[in-house]
Amino acid sequence: MLFLYQLMRIIGLQNRYLQFGLALLSGLLLGLAWHKPFTPLIFIGFVPFLVAEYQNYQQKHQQKARKSWLLAMGALLVWNFTACGWLHYVGWSAFLFAVIANSFLQSLPFLAFHFFRRKIQQSWAYASLPIFWITFEKLHTTDWGFSWTWLNLGNAFATLPAWVQWYEYTGVFGGSLWVWLVNLFMFFAIIGTIQSKIQHQNQPANDRPHKGLKSLLGVGISLVSLSASFLLPLLLSLLLGFTYEEKGKAIEVVVVQPNFDTYTEKFFYNARTGELNLTTAVSFEKQFNIFLELTKQQATNETALVLFPETSIHDDRQTEWNEAIEEPSADSHPYVKRLAEFRAAYPKLSVLSGTDSYVFYYNSPQPPTATAHLHSPNTYYDVFNAALFLDTQNKPSFYHKSRLVVGVESNPLRSVLGFLQKTVMANFSGLIGDLGVQAERQVFTTADQAKAAPIICYESIYGEFVTEYVKKGATILCILTNDAWWDDSSAPRQHFSFASLRAIETRRAIARAANTGISGFINAKGEVLQRIEYGEKAALRGKLILNDYQTFYVRFGDWIAKGCIGLAVLLLVWAVVVKKKV
Repeated sequence: MLFLYQLMRIIGLQNRYLQFGLALLSGLLLGLAWHKPFTPLIFIGFVPFLVAEYQNYQQKHQQKARKSWLLAMGALLVWNFTACGWLHYVGWSAFLFAVIANSFLQSLPFLAFHFFRRKIQQSWAYASLPIFWITFEKLHTTDWGFSWTWLNLGNAFATLPAWVQWYEYTGVFGGSLWVWLVNLFMFFAIIGTIQSKIQHQNQPANDRPHKGLKSLLGVGISLVSLSASFLLPLLLSLLLGFTYEEKGKAIEVVVVQPNFDTYTEKFFYNARTGELNLTTAVSFEKQFNIFLELTKQQATNETALVLFPETSIHDDRQTEWNEAIEEPSADSHPYVKRLAEFRAAYPKLSVLSGTDSYVFYYNSPQPPTATAHLHSPNTYYDVFNAALFLDTQNKPSFYHKSRLVVGVESNPLRSVLGFLQKTVMANFSGLIGDLGVQAERQVFTTADQAKAAPIICYESIYGEFVTEYVKKGATILCILTNDAWWDDSSAPRQHFSFASLRAIETRRAIARAANTGISGFINAKGEVLQRIEYGEKAALRGKLILNDYQTFYVRFGDWIAKGCIGLAVLLLVWAVVVKKKV
C-alpha cells in the first residue's frame, strides 16, 4: 500500500495515463489468476482498477461515466485475453469477437454501479459492486445464446480446492463474493491510507495528532476487515476439508484416452484448414479398435464402468448427418454390436461413450432445433452430440448434450437466420441451426447400481446445471470431453481443474475421459487421485466412492446469485426514484 501511495504521489494520481495503466494492471492480475500458480492474485486483481476509477470519479469533468467505462473495458480486455488466449485456436476473428463481446458484457455491472453511486452519493455504494457483478455472472450462466461462465470469479479457485470446501453450500458464487469482499477491503485500506496522508499534510500542526489518530483508526478497521474477509473463509474451508470423509460403496472405473489429433487424425475434415485429411485421418474402425485395446489393458472382472471420450464412436457411412448413428437402430450398428460382444467378457461392465447421433421426425411436432430434410417432404431430423450407454443387457441408451458451444454447436442468431435453415442451408444443421438438446438431465445405472451422470464437455462448467443430474439420483459424475480443439494450451488444464469444483459442490467423485487429455479421477473433496497428462495415449483404472447424499448447494442451487438478482433490481429501482444530487 505504501509503495502504491508513493507511486501515485510521484506521478500524480490525476494523471490519465497512470489511471489507464492501473486498469490494465488489474486486467493482467485477473488474467494470471486463471493460470496456476498465480491464483491468489485474484484477491488483489480489482484493486488497481478500483483506485483508478475512484480517482476518475473524484475529478470534476463531464466525461466521468465514459472514462469509467473505458477504464473497465481496458481491464476486462486484458483479463479475457490473458485468461483465455487459447481461444485463438478456433481462428483469430472468432477469438477477437469472443474477447470483445465478453468484455463488453462484463462492463455492464460497472456501468450499473456507476449509475447507482452517482444517484445516491454515498460511500457505501461500493457494496453494490459485488451485487451487480454476481447478478451478471448468474445471468451469464443461463442458457442464452452467448452464455460464458469460464471467467466467473469463483472458478479461479479450481486449482486450490482445499481453499473452497464450503462450495458445497454456496457454489462458485460464494467464491465470487469472497473475491469481491477481499478486493473491496483492500481498496478501502489503500484509499484510507492515501486520504489520511493528504489530510495529515493539509491540517494545521496542532490538529494533526487528533486527525491523524482518527484516520489511522479508519485504516486499522479496514485492515482488520480485510484480514477477516480473507482468513475466515479460508479457515472454514480447511476445517471442512479436514473433517469431511467419503463414505459409501466403491466401484472400479476405467477411463480411456486415445490421443487422436482433432484436426488431422480424428475426423476426415480438418476444421482448421477446411481441407480433407486424405493421408492423416485415422479410420473409424481403427479408432474403435484402439479403444478396445486400451480398455483391455486395464479392465478386470470387477470393472463396473468404462468411459470413452466425447464423440468417440462414429458411423463409417458418409451421410449428411456427419457420420452420426441413428438412435432407433443403434443396437444393430456394427460398432455397437462389437462393443456388446466385447462387454460380454466382463460380467459387471457397462460402457459410457461419446458419440454423434440423429433422430428422424415424420409428420409430427418437431423441436425447434429440427432441420428439414432436403429430399423428403414433411421429414425433419435432429443431430446430437450424445453419450451412448451400453449396460449389461446390451441395450443402448442415449443422452443428448444440452449446453452447447456457441457458434460451433448452436446458432445464437437463430431467430434472425432461422428461415435460411428451412431452405437453401438446411443441410448445415450444426452451422446455421443448432444441435438437438434434451429438456431434462439423465442418469444411467450400472450392474453395481452406480448411477452415472453423463456430462458432455462444456456442460461441466455449469454448477447448478450439474446438480440436476444429482437430483435425478446420480451417485457418480462422468465427464466425456474432447479438449484437443485448443491444442496443448492452458484450456485443457483449466477445463480439467473446473471438475474439482463440481466434485465439491455435489460431493460426488468424478471420472473424466478426454480425447487427448486430461483424463483422470477426482474424489468428493476435489482432490485429483490419478490423471493421464495431455498428449498421452493410455487407459487408467481407479476406484471411486459412490454418494447419494444431497448437499445444501444441490438442494438450493445458486441461492447467493438469485439473492443478488433481487437486490440488484431493488437497488436500481431505488436509484431511479432518488433525485439526482449532482
